[in-house]
Amino acid sequence: MFAFKPSFFPTPDSLRDWLGRRPRHDPPPTTVEEAEAWLAALPAHDAYAALREIAAMLDSLAVKDLPLSNRAAVARVLDRAAAPITAKLYADYLALLRGQAAQEARLWLALTGYWRSAEQAYASFAFEWHEREPDAGGEWAALTGCALAALSEQAKLARMRYCAVDARIWRELGRLFALAETAQAGVPEPVMQAWARLFLREMASPQNLLPREIEIADCLALRYAALFVCQRQASPEAGYYFDLDAGQAPSRRIPSGQLTGHSRFFGAGNSYRQAELDARAIEQQGALDAFPALTPLAPDEVVRMLRHVARHWSPAPPARGQDRSEVLSRVMIVFDVNEIRRNVAKGDSIAMAKAPGNREGLEQADLQRYGFVTERTRQRLAEADEPMPPKEDALTESWVVRDESGGGLGADVPSPAGDWLCAGKLIGFKREGGEHWGVGVIRRVELEPGKNGRVGIQILSEQPRTVRLRPLDAAQLAAWDKHREAPSYEYRNGILLSLPQGRDIGVLLLPYATYDQEPYFEWVHGASCDLMTVTSHAMHADEFDLLMFRLVA
Repeated sequence: MFAFKPSFFPTPDSLRDWLGRRPRHDPPPTTVEEAEAWLAALPAHDAYAALREIAAMLDSLAVKDLPLSNRAAVARVLDRAAAPITAKLYADYLALLRGQAAQEARLWLALTGYWRSAEQAYASFAFEWHEREPDAGGEWAALTGCALAALSEQAKLARMRYCAVDARIWRELGRLFALAETAQAGVPEPVMQAWARLFLREMASPQNLLPREIEIADCLALRYAALFVCQRQASPEAGYYFDLDAGQAPSRRIPSGQLTGHSRFFGAGNSYRQAELDARAIEQQGALDAFPALTPLAPDEVVRMLRHVARHWSPAPPARGQDRSEVLSRVMIVFDVNEIRRNVAKGDSIAMAKAPGNREGLEQADLQRYGFVTERTRQRLAEADEPMPPKEDALTESWVVRDESGGGLGADVPSPAGDWLCAGKLIGFKREGGEHWGVGVIRRVELEPGKNGRVGIQILSEQPRTVRLRPLDAAQLAAWDKHREAPSYEYRNGILLSLPQGRDIGVLLLPYATYDQEPYFEWVHGASCDLMTVTSHAMHADEFDLLMFRLVA
């Protein structure tokens, strides 16, 4: 299952290097027929080489001694030929596994390089056409829309590696949209569709999404683009702000003071209501008939993304539940599920040895069983008296916490970030000077080449405990005896995030693929054994499942 974070950071220089290695074509084809003949000679089994050739040909169309209509027609033919190639490379990109940084860099650079060439070709045609024919019609509108769509693809690729969208892209978006607004009949439909698609995707908080989820959000943005609202005045339904000249990302914070004539305000309109209606329809039908572009996906994943975009597109998008306070401290981070559990278990051991009366109890148990205190017990007691310094290894990182709330942390990530870092990643954390390991989930990632990244961490538990669980079928449940322990191979390892008190609900974390919808478990914690029943499956992620449970009296 896809769960990786891009670990490389292409820079303008590396992109220019990739662009510079491409062949140049002089002269380019002058007719559609010549372009089709040239395309037929491209390497059929090398997608990278074919896309480089097409991008280089688009660059060659910048020469102005050829008729503009011919160059535009040739560009459209080249773009159509590139569509299946870019679709294949996107599919390969989203199917990558962790640790494939070199392959990911190659794919990202190929896609970004192509879309930049397409954008520059179409943008040059649009401006040249407008200079010659200020009242140009459908073909000019289509070229402008293609340029905006190419910019949108570059912005999407930046978000897929958790980076901010380059200021150049925002400037070009503003420049092209300002050009489109000069049309007598208003902004043409192809332009508004590409514009709406990009801004709806940005409104869906892509920093909180995995690359494959960003791709789903992009498909949903295209579906609801007709409901997008863009106007020159702020209103309840247009609460986002964008300056066409500023070269800055859109914002929900409308600046105070005098606004310029280049200010635009936008919102999702009624798309959030329609997304919720579509989510309910999919739940009832269990099929994606109305979403042909998303049919390869599981219906529940599409429903989850529909509800995600509906929350963020609503006039009152999700707000922080608790106030943040600025702090400056360090946390140790581990990111492997087994390593998280090992560190939590070590904290359990130290806490047990430190508990009042447990020291004597541990020693007495050894004396009764062996006649002496074992070395393992001595080590546990020594760790409790003077905890060992944290062990540094390949799976441990040190992050700086900059702000904190009751339910989360904001931290700086050293550059370059590990290729494991992505939204939705389970982590273990230990505060500086602390003894217990907590468990959290990465909810937001923002990276920038050459600088420390920023992450938002949702805290699942500050003091989790390790537990052993044995699923019970009907016969085992009827014959269950809390005083008899089953063979060890029947048990699964989990992490208890919160313990139920009385009739309250507890929260349990199980590693991926260890929960198979069993309703009852025998729960072994320390020397105790209880019966628990699962009340709901709260979360299913790439690495873990969260279960809500209650103890059976």
